[in-house]
Amino acid sequence: ISSLKGKLLFRANSYDEAEKKFRLAIEFGKEIRDKKLAEQIIDGSYINIASIAFQLQKYDVALDSYYKGFNSPDKVNKIVSSINMAEIFLMKNKLDSANKYFQFAEQNIPIISEKELISYLDNSLKGSKIIYDIKRGDYNKAINNLKNIQGTSVNYTREELLGMSYAKIGNRDSSIFYFQKN
Repeated sequence: ISSLKGKLLFRANSYDEAEKKFRLAIEFGKEIRDKKLAEQIIDGSYINIASIAFQLQKYDVALDSYYKGFNSPDKVNKIVSSINMAEIFLMKNKLDSANKYFQFAEQNIPIISEKELISYLDNSLKGSKIIYDIKRGDYNKAINNLKNIQGTSVNYTREELLGMSYAKIGNRDSSIFYFQKN
């Protein structure tokens, strides 16, 4: 229940109260005898705490909590944490570190059995990798990947990213087209 309340408070932007609920969920998880359930509650709560830190732009705190989720035996928590850590490393311009976690997610997403979850994680990964390609200067790859994705999990729309990429390779007309489309 603490975890559910934490998610509701997070959505209401009550970050301090949400974090308290997630920390309660962690303590509760430590008391659960079913090891798998306990790990899901604890690791999921760390990921939620990391999301709060990310929203508050406390990126080092977010990385620390995402790393706890990454060390989870639960494959979904590992993948979610790896994508989020890669996004933070991108923001810090640590491209090698970002790529390490992108590669982990790419290799492990196909292992998950739930179709809807695979689709969500795959689109999240693709959106973040597009930012990676742009920061690396591989604008043509970013353009090709953007044309094959419905949305991104990052703070830009698909059209903004296409506009930026076309601008970087000097294609003014396409750049303007996508910025105006946005």
